[in-house]
Amino acid sequence: MKTPLFLLVVLPVTGLIWLLTEWLIKQRLQKGWLPLAAAYPLIGPVAGLQITLAWVSVGGSELVGDKNLVRAGATVAGLSLRLPLLAWLHPPLRIPWAACGPFRAKNDSC
Repeated sequence: MKTPLFLLVVLPVTGLIWLLTEWLIKQRLQKGWLPLAAAYPLIGPVAGLQITLAWVSVGGSELVGDKNLVRAGATVAGLSLRLPLLAWLHPPLRIPWAACGPFRAKNDSC
């Protein structure tokens, strides 16, 4: 009795693609979003105006990012970021302004 091609080729290749995709997602999360979410968790509801960012890359490259997925808001407490569609994978975060580094005003008047 011959084993069907499906069992010999399609299932192992599909499993390998699934494992590779899962590994790539975990690598990307460990570099950017998850360390920030661990350091700056969003506690409580999101306050203020929230906008959808057209493009954002947190800890990644310019080639890999989230397009039209990230909701951002700026309040006195800091910058809040969340992904409503992927909340189970990306916990929401609020980065305080003090953690963003020193800000300097640019004087454009000449």
